Amino acid sequence: MPLAGLVVNRTHPPATATLSATRAEGAAEEVAEAGGPGAELAAAALRVHAERMLLATREQHLADRFTSAHPEVAVRTVPAAAGDVHDLDGLRGMAAELTGPDADTPTGTPRTRVLPARRG
Repeated sequence: MPLAGLVVNRTHPPATATLSATRAEGAAEEVAEAGGPGAELAAAALRVHAERMLLATREQHLADRFTSAHPEVAVRTVPAAAGDVHDLDGLRGMAAELTGPDADTPTGTPRTRVLPARRG
């Protein structure tokens, strides 16, 4: 049976790609060492971002491996939902993710990718 397309479901695209995992982890250390009001919370948020970037990078690596082995197969990513999809509203949201314009995402990352394409 021929494979017409692949949906990479429950991906974890980052909120922003301007802060790498390495820089976020370094910033978290600096903020924690500096201390002050809110430093602990800010450092924790930076660490969560770093973890999310690493996860997105792993997901993109797997997607890239598939697309390089099967370039003729269409691929679409769908980000993880905040909760279970169990009603019509949830299904409508999932349909919008699957069928929406390619670049119409919060980060501008095409729905065919988890992370933005690297610029030369």
